[in-house]
Amino acid sequence: MKGQLVRKAMVMALSMFLIFSSFHAAFAEMEIETETKAEAPADLKTSWASKALQEWWTKEWIHGYPDGTFRPDSNITRAEFMTLVNQVLGLSAKADLSFRDLPTDNWAFDQIAIAV
Repeated sequence: MKGQLVRKAMVMALSMFLIFSSFHAAFAEMEIETETKAEAPADLKTSWASKALQEWWTKEWIHGYPDGTFRPDSNITRAEFMTLVNQVLGLSAKADLSFRDLPTDNWAFDQIAIAV
């Protein structure tokens, strides 16, 4: 039962991600506002997906690692994916969490609370 709920949630999240990622093509002609944000990491600029990733960086949907890298060729974790979906959808309301395997000082704790 719990596995089915998790599967349904993941399918729903992936569906929403695909729907919202298509907005990129619809609004491609719009000029992106450039705020005073740190310059994108060098490894983000050399990725095969650099155009989309740089746009996401400008919109502050994605962030790098503390060491100043982005690692665009690494697999995305579930926590990173949830963070991306939260950013794209502009979600901020947090649920009360009590996961035994997720300490409150984990970097993803707030993002998982938002996703829940």
